[in-house]
Amino acid sequence: NTKKKAWELIAQYGCDKLSFGKAKFSQHHCNFIDNTNLALSSDIEKLINETKKIIYKNSGIKLELEIKII
Repeated sequence: NTKKKAWELIAQYGCDKLSFGKAKFSQHHCNFIDNTNLALSSDIEKLINETKKIIYKNSGIKLELEIKII
């Protein structure tokens, strides 16, 4: 169902439980990444990329970032 929101897909496929280093999704809303523990940017990128990969593999939906990583 392509009508699902990104956070619904993140939760549906268990990505909300993923973490890399200190990077993890917020407990309050998995559409946000929690960086209160000073995660490395590389860990945040790994979390994003793994999440995108899992969702695409399981649903065929390609998530796109609303931000640009430079």
